[in-house]
Amino acid sequence: MSSISSPGLGSGLDVNSIVKSLVDAERVPFDAKKDAEQESNTAKISSFGNIKSTLSELDDILFDLKLPFTFNERIVETSSSNYTVEAGSASLTGNYEIEVLQLAQAHKMTSEAFTQGAPVGEGTMAFTIGSETFEVEVSATDDLDAVKAKIADASNGLVSASIVTADDGQHLTLTGTKTGAGNDISISITDTDGDITDGAGLSRLNHTGDPNDSFTVQNTAQDASIKIDGLLTVSNDTNSFDSVVAGAVINVTGTHTAGSSDKFSISKDEESIVTRLTEFVEAFNKVVDSVDEASAVNSDLGTAGTLTGDSTVRTMMNQIRSALSTPVELEDGSVFSLSMLGISTNKDGSLDLDAKELKDSVNSNFDNLSEIFASSEGIGRKLNDVVSEYRKFGGLIDQRITGLEDSNVRWDEEQVKNEKKLTTLEERLYAQFLSMDLLVAQLKSTGDYLTTQLDNLPGFTSKS
Repeated sequence: MSSISSPGLGSGLDVNSIVKSLVDAERVPFDAKKDAEQESNTAKISSFGNIKSTLSELDDILFDLKLPFTFNERIVETSSSNYTVEAGSASLTGNYEIEVLQLAQAHKMTSEAFTQGAPVGEGTMAFTIGSETFEVEVSATDDLDAVKAKIADASNGLVSASIVTADDGQHLTLTGTKTGAGNDISISITDTDGDITDGAGLSRLNHTGDPNDSFTVQNTAQDASIKIDGLLTVSNDTNSFDSVVAGAVINVTGTHTAGSSDKFSISKDEESIVTRLTEFVEAFNKVVDSVDEASAVNSDLGTAGTLTGDSTVRTMMNQIRSALSTPVELEDGSVFSLSMLGISTNKDGSLDLDAKELKDSVNSNFDNLSEIFASSEGIGRKLNDVVSEYRKFGGLIDQRITGLEDSNVRWDEEQVKNEKKLTTLEERLYAQFLSMDLLVAQLKSTGDYLTTQLDNLPGFTSKS
Protein backbone atom coordinates (compact mmCIF):
# COMPACT_ATOMS: atom_id res chain seq x y z
CA MET A 1 0.00 0.00 0.00
CA SER A 2 0.97 3.65 -0.50
CA SER A 3 2.25 6.03 2.18
CA ILE A 4 3.31 9.67 2.50
CA SER A 5 7.11 10.06 2.49
CA SER A 6 7.02 13.04 4.87
CA PRO A 7 3.65 12.90 6.60
CA GLY A 8 2.67 15.32 9.43
CA LEU A 9 5.06 18.11 8.50
CA GLY A 10 2.29 20.59 8.94
CA SER A 11 0.49 18.99 11.84
CA GLY A 12 3.35 17.19 13.52
CA LEU A 13 1.24 14.00 13.65
CA ASP A 14 2.58 10.46 12.90
CA VAL A 15 0.22 10.08 9.95
CA ASN A 16 1.67 6.72 8.73
CA SER A 17 0.99 5.09 12.11
CA ILE A 18 -2.47 6.61 12.33
CA VAL A 19 -3.44 5.43 8.81
CA LYS A 20 -2.00 1.96 9.41
CA SER A 21 -3.99 1.65 12.65
CA LEU A 22 -7.20 2.73 10.95
CA VAL A 23 -6.71 0.28 8.01
CA ASP A 24 -5.71 -2.57 10.33
CA ALA A 25 -8.88 -1.95 12.31
CA GLU A 26 -10.75 -2.93 9.15
CA ARG A 27 -8.40 -5.71 8.00
CA VAL A 28 -7.74 -7.68 11.19
CA PRO A 29 -11.35 -8.70 11.96
CA PHE A 30 -11.92 -9.85 8.37
CA ASP A 31 -8.64 -11.81 8.19
CA ALA A 32 -9.30 -13.40 11.56
CA LYS A 33 -12.78 -14.50 10.47
CA LYS A 34 -11.47 -15.77 7.12
CA ASP A 35 -8.65 -17.75 8.73
CA ALA A 36 -11.00 -19.27 11.31
CA GLU A 37 -13.56 -20.26 8.68
CA GLN A 38 -10.97 -21.76 6.34
CA GLU A 39 -9.30 -23.63 9.20
CA SER A 40 -12.69 -25.02 10.23
CA ASN A 41 -13.53 -25.98 6.64
CA THR A 42 -10.18 -27.71 6.16
CA ALA A 43 -10.65 -29.69 9.38
CA LYS A 44 -14.13 -30.73 8.22
CA ILE A 45 -12.77 -31.78 4.82
CA SER A 46 -10.18 -33.96 6.57
CA SER A 47 -12.84 -35.52 8.81
CA PHE A 48 -15.16 -36.21 5.88
CA GLY A 49 -12.24 -37.74 3.99
CA ASN A 50 -11.48 -40.06 6.91
CA ILE A 51 -15.14 -41.08 7.18
CA LYS A 52 -15.35 -41.71 3.44
CA SER A 53 -12.24 -43.90 3.62
CA THR A 54 -13.81 -46.14 6.26
CA LEU A 55 -17.10 -46.16 4.35
CA SER A 56 -15.24 -47.33 1.23
CA GLU A 57 -13.81 -50.30 3.11
CA LEU A 58 -17.27 -51.15 4.46
CA ASP A 59 -18.85 -50.72 1.02
CA ASP A 60 -16.39 -53.16 -0.55
CA ILE A 61 -17.40 -55.81 1.97
CA LEU A 62 -21.10 -55.04 1.59
CA PHE A 63 -20.78 -55.51 -2.17
CA ASP A 64 -20.22 -59.23 -1.55
CA LEU A 65 -22.88 -59.41 1.15
CA LYS A 66 -25.56 -58.21 -1.29
CA LEU A 67 -24.81 -60.97 -3.84
CA PRO A 68 -26.80 -64.23 -3.47
CA PHE A 69 -23.99 -66.57 -4.55
CA THR A 70 -21.78 -65.26 -1.74
CA PHE A 71 -23.88 -67.35 0.63
CA ASN A 72 -23.95 -70.47 -1.56
CA GLU A 73 -20.26 -71.07 -2.13
CA ARG A 74 -18.96 -74.61 -2.02
CA ILE A 75 -15.73 -76.25 -0.88
CA VAL A 76 -14.26 -79.05 -2.99
CA GLU A 77 -11.82 -81.45 -1.38
CA THR A 78 -9.85 -84.01 -3.41
CA SER A 79 -6.30 -85.24 -3.64
CA SER A 80 -6.63 -86.61 -7.17
CA SER A 81 -4.00 -85.79 -9.78
CA ASN A 82 -6.22 -87.18 -12.56
CA TYR A 83 -9.09 -84.69 -12.35
CA THR A 84 -10.19 -81.39 -10.86
CA VAL A 85 -13.65 -80.32 -9.76
CA GLU A 86 -15.28 -76.89 -9.98
CA ALA A 87 -18.37 -76.59 -7.79
CA GLY A 88 -20.77 -73.69 -8.26
CA SER A 89 -23.27 -72.31 -5.79
CA ALA A 90 -25.98 -74.63 -7.18
CA SER A 91 -23.93 -77.83 -6.79
CA LEU A 92 -25.23 -80.55 -4.53
CA THR A 93 -23.18 -81.42 -1.49
CA GLY A 94 -21.97 -84.98 -1.07
CA ASN A 95 -19.11 -87.46 -1.45
CA TYR A 96 -18.19 -89.03 -4.77
CA GLU A 97 -15.66 -91.48 -6.21
CA ILE A 98 -14.27 -91.11 -9.73
CA GLU A 99 -12.24 -93.49 -11.87
CA VAL A 100 -10.94 -91.94 -15.12
CA LEU A 101 -11.05 -94.73 -17.73
CA GLN A 102 -9.79 -92.75 -20.73
CA LEU A 103 -9.26 -89.19 -21.93
CA ALA A 104 -10.89 -87.59 -24.91
CA GLN A 105 -8.53 -87.08 -27.82
CA ALA A 106 -8.53 -85.79 -31.38
CA HIS A 107 -7.52 -87.74 -34.47
CA LYS A 108 -3.86 -87.34 -35.44
CA MET A 109 -2.03 -88.94 -38.34
CA THR A 110 1.19 -88.56 -40.35
CA SER A 111 1.77 -89.19 -44.05
CA GLU A 112 4.55 -91.12 -45.77
CA ALA A 113 7.69 -89.21 -46.76
CA PHE A 114 7.74 -86.69 -49.62
CA THR A 115 10.75 -85.11 -51.29
CA GLN A 116 11.08 -81.50 -50.21
CA GLY A 117 10.08 -79.08 -52.98
CA ALA A 118 8.90 -81.83 -55.33
CA PRO A 119 5.31 -81.78 -56.70
CA VAL A 120 2.94 -83.98 -54.74
CA GLY A 121 0.55 -84.75 -57.56
CA GLU A 122 -2.62 -83.30 -59.00
CA GLY A 123 -6.27 -83.74 -58.10
CA THR A 124 -8.79 -83.15 -55.34
CA MET A 125 -8.66 -83.93 -51.61
CA ALA A 126 -12.15 -84.30 -50.08
CA PHE A 127 -12.04 -84.08 -46.28
CA THR A 128 -14.69 -85.37 -43.88
CA ILE A 129 -14.47 -84.74 -40.11
CA GLY A 130 -17.61 -85.87 -38.34
CA SER A 131 -20.44 -84.13 -40.18
CA GLU A 132 -18.19 -81.40 -41.61
CA THR A 133 -16.62 -81.47 -45.08
CA PHE A 134 -14.31 -79.36 -47.24
CA GLU A 135 -12.22 -79.81 -50.40
CA VAL A 136 -8.72 -78.86 -51.47
CA GLU A 137 -7.67 -78.55 -55.11
CA VAL A 138 -4.04 -79.54 -55.64
CA SER A 139 -2.26 -78.37 -58.81
CA ALA A 140 0.45 -80.22 -60.65
CA THR A 141 3.15 -77.88 -59.29
CA ASP A 142 2.14 -77.92 -55.61
CA ASP A 143 4.71 -79.32 -53.21
CA LEU A 144 3.90 -80.53 -49.69
CA ASP A 145 4.27 -77.01 -48.23
CA ALA A 146 1.70 -75.70 -50.72
CA VAL A 147 -0.71 -78.53 -49.88
CA LYS A 148 -0.33 -77.81 -46.16
CA ALA A 149 -1.14 -74.14 -46.73
CA LYS A 150 -4.22 -74.96 -48.82
CA ILE A 151 -5.52 -77.35 -46.16
CA ALA A 152 -5.09 -74.67 -43.47
CA ASP A 153 -6.97 -72.13 -45.61
CA ALA A 154 -9.86 -74.43 -46.54
CA SER A 155 -10.38 -76.34 -43.29
CA ASN A 156 -12.11 -73.49 -41.39
CA GLY A 157 -10.30 -74.57 -38.25
CA LEU A 158 -11.37 -78.23 -38.44
CA VAL A 159 -7.87 -79.55 -39.10
CA SER A 160 -4.43 -78.38 -38.03
CA ALA A 161 -1.77 -79.11 -40.67
CA SER A 162 1.99 -79.13 -40.15
CA ILE A 163 5.11 -80.55 -41.75
CA VAL A 164 7.73 -82.60 -39.95
CA THR A 165 11.05 -83.08 -41.74
CA ALA A 166 12.78 -86.38 -40.98
CA ASP A 167 15.80 -88.20 -42.43
CA ASP A 168 13.64 -89.76 -45.17
CA GLY A 169 11.93 -86.49 -46.20
CA GLN A 170 8.91 -84.35 -45.35
CA HIS A 171 5.83 -85.75 -43.64
CA LEU A 172 2.41 -84.06 -43.53
CA THR A 173 0.88 -84.27 -40.06
CA LEU A 174 -2.85 -83.63 -39.68
CA THR A 175 -4.58 -83.20 -36.33
CA GLY A 176 -8.30 -82.75 -35.82
CA THR A 177 -9.35 -79.85 -33.62
CA LYS A 178 -12.41 -81.68 -32.25
CA THR A 179 -12.05 -84.42 -29.67
CA GLY A 180 -14.51 -87.27 -29.29
CA ALA A 181 -15.52 -90.41 -31.13
CA GLY A 182 -16.72 -89.84 -34.69
CA ASN A 183 -14.38 -86.94 -35.36
CA ASP A 184 -11.75 -88.93 -37.28
CA ILE A 185 -10.25 -87.33 -40.38
CA SER A 186 -11.15 -89.01 -43.67
CA ILE A 187 -9.52 -87.96 -46.98
CA SER A 188 -10.94 -89.18 -50.27
CA ILE A 189 -8.57 -88.53 -53.17
CA THR A 190 -9.44 -87.94 -56.79
CA ASP A 191 -6.11 -88.39 -58.55
CA THR A 192 -5.71 -87.10 -62.11
CA ASP A 193 -3.81 -90.26 -63.02
CA GLY A 194 -7.03 -92.16 -62.32
CA ASP A 195 -5.42 -94.65 -59.97
CA ILE A 196 -5.42 -94.24 -56.19
CA THR A 197 -3.85 -97.62 -55.56
CA ASP A 198 -0.59 -97.10 -57.40
CA GLY A 199 1.16 -95.38 -54.51
CA ALA A 200 2.07 -92.47 -56.73
CA GLY A 201 0.83 -88.93 -57.20
CA LEU A 202 -1.85 -87.47 -54.95
CA SER A 203 -3.14 -90.93 -54.02
CA ARG A 204 -0.34 -91.02 -51.45
CA LEU A 205 -2.51 -88.71 -49.30
CA ASN A 206 -5.60 -90.94 -49.40
CA HIS A 207 -7.05 -91.95 -46.02
CA THR A 208 -10.43 -93.68 -46.00
CA GLY A 209 -9.65 -96.80 -44.03
CA ASP A 210 -8.49 -98.54 -47.19
CA PRO A 211 -5.54 -100.92 -46.95
CA ASN A 212 -3.72 -98.67 -49.41
CA ASP A 213 -3.83 -95.70 -47.02
CA SER A 214 -0.39 -94.20 -46.59
CA PHE A 215 -1.08 -92.27 -43.37
CA THR A 216 0.07 -93.64 -40.03
CA VAL A 217 -2.52 -92.99 -37.31
CA GLN A 218 -1.04 -91.79 -34.01
CA ASN A 219 -4.28 -91.03 -32.17
CA THR A 220 -7.80 -92.05 -32.99
CA ALA A 221 -10.60 -89.68 -32.06
CA GLN A 222 -12.19 -90.93 -28.86
CA ASP A 223 -14.47 -89.87 -26.01
CA ALA A 224 -13.42 -89.34 -22.43
CA SER A 225 -14.88 -91.93 -20.08
CA ILE A 226 -15.24 -92.01 -16.30
CA LYS A 227 -16.82 -94.35 -13.79
CA ILE A 228 -18.71 -92.86 -10.83
CA ASP A 229 -18.81 -94.59 -7.46
CA GLY A 230 -17.68 -97.82 -9.14
CA LEU A 231 -21.07 -98.27 -10.81
CA LEU A 232 -21.99 -95.74 -13.47
CA THR A 233 -19.95 -95.09 -16.61
CA VAL A 234 -20.26 -91.72 -18.33
CA SER A 235 -18.70 -90.75 -21.68
CA ASN A 236 -18.19 -87.29 -23.18
CA ASP A 237 -16.60 -85.92 -26.34
CA THR A 238 -14.42 -83.54 -24.27
CA ASN A 239 -12.48 -83.93 -21.04
CA SER A 240 -14.97 -81.75 -19.20
CA PHE A 241 -18.06 -83.32 -17.60
CA ASP A 242 -20.67 -80.76 -16.55
CA SER A 243 -23.75 -82.92 -16.10
CA VAL A 244 -22.52 -85.72 -13.86
CA VAL A 245 -22.94 -83.92 -10.52
CA ALA A 246 -25.51 -81.10 -10.60
CA GLY A 247 -23.83 -77.70 -10.49
CA ALA A 248 -20.30 -79.12 -10.70
CA VAL A 249 -17.78 -79.54 -13.54
CA ILE A 250 -15.30 -82.44 -13.53
CA ASN A 251 -12.22 -81.85 -15.69
CA VAL A 252 -10.21 -85.03 -16.31
CA THR A 253 -6.47 -84.72 -16.95
CA GLY A 254 -5.13 -88.27 -16.56
CA THR A 255 -6.26 -91.89 -16.34
CA HIS A 256 -6.32 -94.23 -13.37
CA THR A 257 -4.77 -97.65 -13.39
CA ALA A 258 -7.46 -100.29 -13.76
CA GLY A 259 -9.53 -100.65 -10.61
CA SER A 260 -8.17 -97.55 -8.84
CA SER A 261 -10.03 -94.31 -8.20
CA ASP A 262 -10.04 -91.06 -6.20
CA LYS A 263 -12.68 -89.50 -4.00
CA PHE A 264 -13.88 -85.91 -3.82
CA SER A 265 -16.40 -84.12 -1.65
CA ILE A 266 -18.51 -81.00 -2.04
CA SER A 267 -19.59 -79.15 1.09
CA LYS A 268 -21.08 -75.78 2.05
CA ASP A 269 -18.46 -73.08 2.56
CA GLU A 270 -19.57 -71.87 5.99
CA GLU A 271 -16.13 -70.62 6.98
CA SER A 272 -15.98 -68.01 4.21
CA ILE A 273 -19.32 -66.58 5.37
CA VAL A 274 -18.13 -66.39 8.98
CA THR A 275 -14.99 -64.61 7.74
CA ARG A 276 -16.98 -62.11 5.64
CA LEU A 277 -19.37 -61.29 8.48
CA THR A 278 -16.45 -60.87 10.89
CA GLU A 279 -14.81 -58.47 8.42
CA PHE A 280 -18.14 -56.65 8.09
CA VAL A 281 -18.34 -56.05 11.85
CA GLU A 282 -14.74 -54.80 11.95
CA ALA A 283 -15.29 -52.45 8.98
CA PHE A 284 -18.56 -51.16 10.45
CA ASN A 285 -16.89 -50.35 13.75
CA LYS A 286 -14.20 -48.38 11.92
CA VAL A 287 -16.95 -46.21 10.46
CA VAL A 288 -18.44 -45.67 13.92
CA ASP A 289 -14.99 -44.78 15.31
CA SER A 290 -14.33 -42.26 12.53
CA VAL A 291 -17.73 -40.62 13.06
CA ASP A 292 -17.27 -40.53 16.84
CA GLU A 293 -13.83 -38.97 16.49
CA ALA A 294 -15.23 -36.22 14.25
CA SER A 295 -18.38 -35.45 16.24
CA ALA A 296 -17.60 -36.25 19.89
CA VAL A 297 -18.20 -33.61 22.58
CA ASN A 298 -16.03 -33.40 25.70
CA SER A 299 -18.01 -31.38 28.26
CA ASP A 300 -15.17 -31.50 30.80
CA LEU A 301 -12.70 -29.89 28.41
CA GLY A 302 -15.32 -27.85 26.63
CA THR A 303 -14.26 -29.19 23.24
CA ALA A 304 -16.25 -30.52 20.29
CA GLY A 305 -15.34 -32.49 17.18
CA THR A 306 -15.06 -30.88 13.77
CA LEU A 307 -18.40 -32.36 12.65
CA THR A 308 -20.35 -32.08 15.89
CA GLY A 309 -23.99 -31.51 15.01
CA ASP A 310 -23.36 -31.94 11.29
CA SER A 311 -26.63 -32.92 9.61
CA THR A 312 -24.99 -35.04 6.89
CA VAL A 313 -23.21 -37.28 9.37
CA ARG A 314 -26.22 -37.47 11.66
CA THR A 315 -28.56 -38.42 8.82
CA MET A 316 -26.09 -40.97 7.45
CA MET A 317 -25.74 -42.78 10.78
CA ASN A 318 -29.51 -42.79 11.31
CA GLN A 319 -30.01 -44.40 7.90
CA ILE A 320 -27.26 -46.93 8.51
CA ARG A 321 -28.65 -47.92 11.91
CA SER A 322 -32.16 -48.22 10.45
CA ALA A 323 -30.97 -50.55 7.67
CA LEU A 324 -28.97 -52.54 10.19
CA SER A 325 -31.65 -52.94 12.82
CA THR A 326 -34.73 -53.57 10.66
CA PRO A 327 -35.59 -57.31 10.80
CA VAL A 328 -35.90 -59.22 7.51
CA GLU A 329 -39.12 -61.11 6.87
CA LEU A 330 -38.35 -64.35 5.02
CA GLU A 331 -40.54 -66.05 2.45
CA ASP A 332 -41.62 -68.65 4.99
CA GLY A 333 -42.99 -65.86 7.21
CA SER A 334 -40.23 -66.01 9.81
CA VAL A 335 -38.35 -62.88 10.86
CA PHE A 336 -34.57 -62.67 11.12
CA SER A 337 -32.28 -60.03 12.59
CA LEU A 338 -28.52 -59.63 13.01
CA SER A 339 -28.77 -60.41 16.70
CA MET A 340 -29.80 -63.95 15.76
CA LEU A 341 -26.34 -64.32 14.17
CA GLY A 342 -24.58 -63.28 17.35
CA ILE A 343 -24.10 -59.68 16.18
CA SER A 344 -25.41 -57.13 18.67
CA THR A 345 -25.29 -53.32 18.94
CA ASN A 346 -23.40 -51.59 21.76
CA LYS A 347 -24.49 -48.35 23.42
CA ASP A 348 -22.00 -46.34 21.36
CA GLY A 349 -23.48 -47.69 18.13
CA SER A 350 -20.65 -50.12 17.39
CA LEU A 351 -21.25 -53.82 16.81
CA ASP A 352 -20.24 -56.69 19.05
CA LEU A 353 -19.72 -60.20 17.66
CA ASP A 354 -19.97 -63.51 19.46
CA ALA A 355 -17.75 -65.76 17.32
CA LYS A 356 -19.17 -69.06 18.56
CA GLU A 357 -22.77 -67.95 18.21
CA LEU A 358 -22.04 -66.62 14.72
CA LYS A 359 -20.51 -69.92 13.61
CA ASP A 360 -23.38 -71.96 15.06
CA SER A 361 -25.98 -69.68 13.50
CA VAL A 362 -24.35 -69.79 10.06
CA ASN A 363 -24.40 -73.57 10.27
CA SER A 364 -28.06 -73.76 11.27
CA ASN A 365 -29.30 -70.97 8.97
CA PHE A 366 -27.05 -71.54 5.95
CA ASP A 367 -29.85 -72.01 3.43
CA ASN A 368 -31.55 -68.77 4.53
CA LEU A 369 -28.48 -66.51 4.57
CA SER A 370 -28.80 -65.54 0.91
CA GLU A 371 -32.36 -64.29 1.53
CA ILE A 372 -31.39 -62.62 4.82
CA PHE A 373 -28.59 -60.57 3.26
CA ALA A 374 -29.03 -60.49 -0.53
CA SER A 375 -32.79 -60.30 -1.13
CA SER A 376 -34.40 -56.98 -2.10
CA GLU A 377 -35.09 -56.31 1.58
CA GLY A 378 -31.97 -58.07 2.83
CA ILE A 379 -29.63 -56.47 5.35
CA GLY A 380 -26.60 -56.50 3.04
CA ARG A 381 -28.45 -54.98 0.08
CA LYS A 382 -30.24 -52.25 2.08
CA LEU A 383 -27.09 -51.30 3.97
CA ASN A 384 -25.05 -51.27 0.77
CA ASP A 385 -27.57 -48.91 -0.85
CA VAL A 386 -27.16 -46.43 2.01
CA VAL A 387 -23.37 -46.63 2.28
CA SER A 388 -22.83 -46.41 -1.50
CA GLU A 389 -24.92 -43.24 -1.69
CA TYR A 390 -22.53 -41.52 0.74
CA ARG A 391 -19.16 -42.89 -0.34
CA LYS A 392 -19.52 -43.07 -4.12
CA PHE A 393 -17.75 -40.61 -6.43
CA GLY A 394 -19.91 -37.49 -6.49
CA GLY A 395 -21.98 -38.88 -3.60
CA LEU A 396 -23.28 -37.02 -0.56
CA ILE A 397 -19.91 -36.84 1.23
CA ASP A 398 -18.14 -35.68 -1.95
CA GLN A 399 -20.80 -32.99 -2.29
CA ARG A 400 -20.08 -31.77 1.25
CA ILE A 401 -16.32 -31.77 0.64
CA THR A 402 -16.81 -29.84 -2.62
CA GLY A 403 -19.00 -27.31 -0.81
CA LEU A 404 -16.36 -26.74 1.86
CA GLU A 405 -13.59 -26.40 -0.74
CA ASP A 406 -15.72 -23.90 -2.67
CA SER A 407 -16.24 -21.96 0.57
CA ASN A 408 -12.47 -21.69 1.07
CA VAL A 409 -12.08 -20.43 -2.48
CA ARG A 410 -14.79 -17.82 -1.92
CA TRP A 411 -13.03 -16.61 1.24
CA ASP A 412 -9.81 -16.15 -0.77
CA GLU A 413 -11.76 -14.20 -3.39
CA GLU A 414 -13.38 -12.06 -0.68
CA GLN A 415 -9.96 -11.33 0.78
CA VAL A 416 -8.77 -10.02 -2.60
CA LYS A 417 -11.85 -7.78 -2.77
CA ASN A 418 -11.34 -6.63 0.83
CA GLU A 419 -7.72 -5.71 0.14
CA LYS A 420 -8.84 -3.58 -2.79
CA LYS A 421 -11.30 -1.79 -0.48
CA LEU A 422 -8.58 -1.28 2.12
CA THR A 423 -6.24 0.16 -0.51
CA THR A 424 -8.94 2.63 -1.47
CA LEU A 425 -9.53 3.47 2.22
CA GLU A 426 -5.81 4.00 2.81
CA GLU A 427 -5.49 6.28 -0.19
CA ARG A 428 -8.47 8.32 0.97
CA LEU A 429 -7.10 8.64 4.50
CA TYR A 430 -3.69 9.78 3.23
CA ALA A 431 -5.39 12.27 0.95
CA GLN A 432 -7.41 13.63 3.89
CA PHE A 433 -4.35 13.88 6.13
CA LEU A 434 -2.42 15.57 3.33
CA SER A 435 -5.18 18.18 2.99
CA MET A 436 -5.16 18.68 6.76
CA ASP A 437 -1.36 19.05 6.74
CA LEU A 438 -1.55 21.66 4.01
CA LEU A 439 -4.29 23.53 5.83
CA VAL A 440 -2.39 23.46 9.14
CA ALA A 441 0.77 24.60 7.36
CA GLN A 442 -1.13 27.49 5.77
CA LEU A 443 -2.67 28.48 9.09
CA LYS A 444 0.70 28.33 10.77
CA SER A 445 2.26 30.45 8.03
CA THR A 446 -0.55 33.00 8.34
CA GLY A 447 -0.13 33.05 12.11
CA ASP A 448 3.59 33.59 11.81
CA TYR A 449 3.05 36.47 9.35
CA LEU A 450 0.52 38.16 11.61
CA THR A 451 2.81 37.81 14.61
CA THR A 452 5.64 39.46 12.68
CA GLN A 453 3.42 42.31 11.52
CA LEU A 454 2.10 42.92 15.02
CA ASP A 455 5.61 42.92 16.43
CA ASN A 456 6.52 45.72 13.99
CA LEU A 457 3.62 47.97 14.95
CA PRO A 458 4.69 51.09 17.02
CA GLY A 459 3.79 50.82 20.64
CA PHE A 460 2.86 47.11 20.29
CA THR A 461 4.52 44.89 22.72
CA SER A 462 4.38 41.18 22.04
CA LYS A 463 3.45 39.12 25.02
CA SER A 464 5.52 36.25 23.72
